[in-house]
Amino acid sequence: VGARAAGAHYGLAYVLGEMRRWPDALNSINRALSERPGFVPALSQRSQFLLQLDRPKQALKDAEAVVAARPAWADGHVRRARALSKMGMREDALKGLAEADEVVGFDDFLVYWRAHLLFDDGQNREALAQVDRVVASGEADYYDYLLQTKIGLALRDKDVARAGVDHALKIRPKSRRAL
Repeated sequence: VGARAAGAHYGLAYVLGEMRRWPDALNSINRALSERPGFVPALSQRSQFLLQLDRPKQALKDAEAVVAARPAWADGHVRRARALSKMGMREDALKGLAEADEVVGFDDFLVYWRAHLLFDDGQNREALAQVDRVVASGEADYYDYLLQTKIGLALRDKDVARAGVDHALKIRPKSRRAL
């Protein structure tokens, strides 16, 4: 019964998170974890919800538990880096993602966030190199192309920015964010 209830609460938390109802999502994910302590995907989700609620220290604790339980899973490393970055420890966040890249191998989610944090840090050329890795892999999605556009604009490189916009609009033709 506990595993089934944990799964139900986890599913509800996921939906609530998609709706950006962070306090409700956190409540539901906590219920999942009370039913099944150590449920790694739920720990990862809780870390995400805590970040959204501007509680990075608590998010970091869960992220580190995820990394310890599944070191070859990108989610924990990304959650950890985002929490560190939000706490003003961007250098540690970037170092952790570079190390995770070695442990995990290529993972488009991890590389996207590495590019995003590099961009946030003003390291635009390095950020573009990471986005280029995702694009070259064939795994790029709408958000990768939006980030490529932002980086291109920051670098004043019209070709890079235009390519990002064009690809983003192919994926979501009615997107106002890509225009």
